Amino acid sequence: MSTRSQRAVWRALIALLLLVAAWTPSEAQSDRGTIQGLVVDGSGGVVVDAKVEILQVDTGTVVEVRSNAQGLFTLPNLARGAYTVIVSKDGFASAVTEGLELRAGAQLSVNVTLQPSGVEEEVVVRGSNLDVSSSTSAAIPEKLITDLPTIVTGTKRDITSLLQNLPGYTGGSTFVPRANGANVGDTEVFIDGGRASQLIMRGTIAEVGPALDQVGEFSVVSNGFNAEYGGFGIWFSNVTIKSGTNQYRGTVFDNYGSDKFNERSYFQASKTSYKQHEGGFTLGGPVKLPGYDGKDKTFFFFSLGLFYSRAGSGGALITVPTEAFKRGDFSGLVNAQGQMIPIFDPATTRPDGQGGWTRDPFPGNIIPADRISQAAREILQYLPNPDLPGISNNFRDRKAPTWPSYDTYTPILKIDHNLTSAQRLSVMTTLQLRNRVLWG
Repeated sequence: MSTRSQRAVWRALIALLLLVAAWTPSEAQSDRGTIQGLVVDGSGGVVVDAKVEILQVDTGTVVEVRSNAQGLFTLPNLARGAYTVIVSKDGFASAVTEGLELRAGAQLSVNVTLQPSGVEEEVVVRGSNLDVSSSTSAAIPEKLITDLPTIVTGTKRDITSLLQNLPGYTGGSTFVPRANGANVGDTEVFIDGGRASQLIMRGTIAEVGPALDQVGEFSVVSNGFNAEYGGFGIWFSNVTIKSGTNQYRGTVFDNYGSDKFNERSYFQASKTSYKQHEGGFTLGGPVKLPGYDGKDKTFFFFSLGLFYSRAGSGGALITVPTEAFKRGDFSGLVNAQGQMIPIFDPATTRPDGQGGWTRDPFPGNIIPADRISQAAREILQYLPNPDLPGISNNFRDRKAPTWPSYDTYTPILKIDHNLTSAQRLSVMTTLQLRNRVLWG
């Protein structure tokens, strides 16, 4: 391929990304954070027009701003990650603030004091990761998402199940989460800034969310957040999908469940047949195409989540009608004291003279054969006979000859591209093939 053709292909790809970004509805950037600060000199006077470079460590991306007439600077809409802030001004030694970890929805304050040049060539300090925004934000980073146990049976691992590890959580399942005193449903969940609640309940993505290994950060924001996040209550959840960096990184994962690791319950004759896999892979890094090197500029993250679960019958004790009951003979239907429980004939319904109604019981508590409909007879022939004594809990549910199978596929592709030193384009596409029920 010629150099001209390579450039044409690359321009077409960029145009496609811009088209997707333009078509996608604009959402509040709940998955982003802000770094702000004040630049002063050794005497406490503000330093105007100082150059502030904000470096994202993993991608090498640098965004430059200038301190204003009050010595202040601010940079919103930054992706989560590790940052270094470098402040410089003619006549002063550069000041470097390292170790900043920016979370989604957080606001970090970096106040810098510049010393005259010649005294120090460069001043390096470790920054504070204290969130100074008016809202309250608590997060679970990528390592904890991987390390915290999430034990499930018959369902995929749900990122919102980790709510119970965050302050303010007041109960409810992943379908009906509650936090900070809010009512059920008075919340929302965002994935990379876009509202993502499934239709069954607002604030949950239990069935349609990403695999845990696709998530870079999970957080909860509450109290005093901006009006752009309004319309649902006093708290919301943030799910941030991983992004590519300057290094190629990938994982292959599988969470395996099997009846081999289980034991039967007290009332089971044998263990429930069970087999489940939740696996897939992730891969991210700089985009490299013929004639184009995306280091420090363009990054991709691609992942495929696979969920597969099969389970047999639980072998629980259930109640089925006895052979006598199927014939209409309920003479053996008695209570705990041995007294017969009468079966009343609906055809004898009449006023009782006291404003109510009364009926006569069937003689001997036996329903005549001609009173049992043909439809009922057809249904009764499919019911098994008891294999245990008694009229209740008299049948042990057997293993199904075939297993129900639940399969879900969740591919994710995310592209981040630095248009300029102050503008970044992030596009993510995902598709989930909903659970399918197969037999065999």
